[in-house]
Amino acid sequence: MIHLNLHKTFSTPHGGGGPGSGPVCCTKELEPFLPVPRVVRTQSGSDGVNVDNPNAATFKLDSDYPQSIGRVKAFLGNYGMMLRALSYILTHGYDGLREATKPPCLTRVTLRTA
Repeated sequence: MIHLNLHKTFSTPHGGGGPGSGPVCCTKELEPFLPVPRVVRTQSGSDGVNVDNPNAATFKLDSDYPQSIGRVKAFLGNYGMMLRALSYILTHGYDGLREATKPPCLTRVTLRTA
């Protein structure tokens, strides 16, 4: 399991009064225990959503996970921090984001091998 801190990755301020914010990643074995609700992608068109645009992605909240630990605090978390990170990602785009991450990665590798 890993928590991706937005303040270390996507230009959000550190120490903004909390709580911390960012996605939590885990292995397939731990997935059944993750909190609910979860945002899941639905089949576009088959559930009656976006039938006019079959290529549009649709999502829903799903709480049907019997082994889940349940709901954890506020579902939306620290919304402002996530919005800032999304803005950072969209502003840079794919190429810009790759370019922005090269120096920190090279620095880490250099420090680790020193």
